[in-house]
Amino acid sequence: MASLSAFYSGQDGKQINVAENGDKVNVVFTDPADTARDVEVSVIEVDDPDKPGSEKNGERTIMVVRGDFMKKKFYPNNYHIVSQVSADPKRAVTISIAVGEGASWATELPQDRPEGGRFDLRLDIKNPADGKTRKGVALLHVYYKMDIMIIPKTAGVHQKGLASWRVWAREQWKKRAPATRDEVEMPLDPRRFADPVTAQDLAAFVKAMTTAVEKAHGGAVGIAVGHGGGALDDHGVQKDPWLNLVPEDRTGGVPRDHFRMMVDQPVLTDATLGAFLSSNNFAIVTAMDQVRAAIKASKPVEEVRLLTCNVGKVDPMGRLTPMTQLMADRLGMPVRGYTDYIYISDPKDRPIYVGKQTDVSEEAKREWPTYLSPLASPGAAPPAPVRTP
Repeated sequence: MASLSAFYSGQDGKQINVAENGDKVNVVFTDPADTARDVEVSVIEVDDPDKPGSEKNGERTIMVVRGDFMKKKFYPNNYHIVSQVSADPKRAVTISIAVGEGASWATELPQDRPEGGRFDLRLDIKNPADGKTRKGVALLHVYYKMDIMIIPKTAGVHQKGLASWRVWAREQWKKRAPATRDEVEMPLDPRRFADPVTAQDLAAFVKAMTTAVEKAHGGAVGIAVGHGGGALDDHGVQKDPWLNLVPEDRTGGVPRDHFRMMVDQPVLTDATLGAFLSSNNFAIVTAMDQVRAAIKASKPVEEVRLLTCNVGKVDPMGRLTPMTQLMADRLGMPVRGYTDYIYISDPKDRPIYVGKQTDVSEEAKREWPTYLSPLASPGAAPPAPVRTP
């Protein structure tokens, strides 16, 4: 009796174990029966021990195809796709599966639990002739884009915004679409303001950025670790926008001169022009260059979103601040910046609101902050920074 084992193949007929969102795959039988009726082929999402936490989820059926074997060919006559509702339609994960002589069925994979950027699918085949269900061994790993938010690892004491970002990202934004959103944590800067900035201080920034890009698998990365600023002068021209690269829990409000590890437009401009940089700024710009070098092996992200006040502000004439372009060139990734002040409600409030105070819809409280600048695409790699002798 035929074993009715099967595997996933690409369009060239060769066996595969990796696919991307939107791909078309075939189910190929290795030992087809001459004749068999009412055979049931099921696509099962399984727990994979390589994905931490997956054992909590359990297996579930994604698609069932029923049909008959005639002359060693499988002819589907009925199919059922488990209905799915996209928690995040922009990141809907779909794969088309053809079984035997049937057409391809576009199957949307569920988004109701953390998946870590990968679905793992097994093939089960039930033959009514002997009543047995044969579980496949090889898995098809379906990779897809995720959106990753970089947030402070701890809440801090002095800057309530650090706690708000954490709670908002974890309890609202991520839970809105747990399969396609995740966070990466960055430790707070523990040093005194007067301490010099070193490469070791920026190691957390480099690690968080490279980890986020790798996890995104081509999606978007948001940086929400602290403060930023920038306003228009009397002539409507943007004045020296800046942002924190590492979360800092400083006292005394949020003026730029309270933070050690912030980068601004003049520093990035000087670095691009080859001007001498202070040792602190040299370390900061070098860390950004390290990120650009480290992500070369990763799938390019759609964009990086700088989620701090006014860092991407556009002047009344619609002219984009050079800040986002300078950041894009340094990081080697497309960049957008927030174009207004970000209102963040107190971390004790539930739900937390992030964005403009006028945006009060419940949906907005679970989504990306809006009001972003046009996308700045990276150009050629700028020259390495030069430290003051």
